[in-house]
Amino acid sequence: MSEKPEPGLYKLLADGYYATERFVPARDYYDKLIAAGVKDKDAYLRRGLMQLEAGEYQEALSDFDNAQKAGENSVTLFVNKGRAHIALENTKAAIIELNKAIELDPKNANALFNRGYIKETIEDFEGAILDYNKVIQINPNDAIAFYNRATCKSELEDYGAGISDMDEAIRIDAKNASYYKQRGNFYYQMNEKEKACFDWRKAVEFGDAKARFQIDTYCK
Repeated sequence: MSEKPEPGLYKLLADGYYATERFVPARDYYDKLIAAGVKDKDAYLRRGLMQLEAGEYQEALSDFDNAQKAGENSVTLFVNKGRAHIALENTKAAIIELNKAIELDPKNANALFNRGYIKETIEDFEGAILDYNKVIQINPNDAIAFYNRATCKSELEDYGAGISDMDEAIRIDAKNASYYKQRGNFYYQMNEKEKACFDWRKAVEFGDAKARFQIDTYCK
């Protein structure tokens, strides 16, 4: 009769598979380790991260909470708790977790970006802009942060500032159709039809077929 493997072996195998990004067997062995009653913070955190990527948000939060109870207190934990809450549309809880991450690391661009995104979704555009400002200070080549900040500025009807941010996004990612379409929308709001139509045509050129609607409607 074979002996039941020791939990230490489960952890050794799980960690090895996780380190080499073989996530299916890693998760299997973390499952076995946790089922054996071992309250290992790394096991809970890593299984939670895999659950998060698999779209199992509630399960991920449960593992993150258990990781925290077992002593985990890291930026990674709080950022990913925030991400799970964002996916579940728990905006208040997400901001609380991201605030904890930022308290630990005030220059964590990932935490700041996600907090800015939440503020944008709840229409706190000024607050979102402040967070995107910090992201851009940390990483001046974050095209998405420029795009999102431009969107917030447009919501505050500052289309000129929005165009300046879209110029930067396009400088960084010159073939992104969404950026041209958005800048075209801003130009149209400023009654600069010729520039708007140019950008919408560029959006179509780079793969956004829906931008043809603007061209057909406003560029005749």
